[in-house]
Amino acid sequence: MHLLSIPFKTLRGASRSLRVAEFCSVSNMSSSLQIELVSCLGDNYAYLLHDVDTGTVGVVDPSEAVPIIDALSRRNWNLTYILNTHHHHDHTGGNAELKARYGAK
Repeated sequence: MHLLSIPFKTLRGASRSLRVAEFCSVSNMSSSLQIELVSCLGDNYAYLLHDVDTGTVGVVDPSEAVPIIDALSRRNWNLTYILNTHHHHDHTGGNAELKARYGAK
């Protein structure tokens, strides 16, 4: 079973909402990898990655902790890794709280 949440996002100046999949895609997805997009800061996304076989969970670019904690709780997942694409606050703002709460690396 694949999990790929595709929320709606309204682009600035757009008159309608577009599915995120209309302007990004996931390819070569492992059969044991679940991906959940988590809306953060009103205009960003973090990505939860769950390896079904090992139970390992990573988050990419957690700009704030609360939406990530809520998503992890809904799935009963425990965070293992925090990954950042770069150091700006809108990608790292939730790092400290998530590390303290879950002991993630």
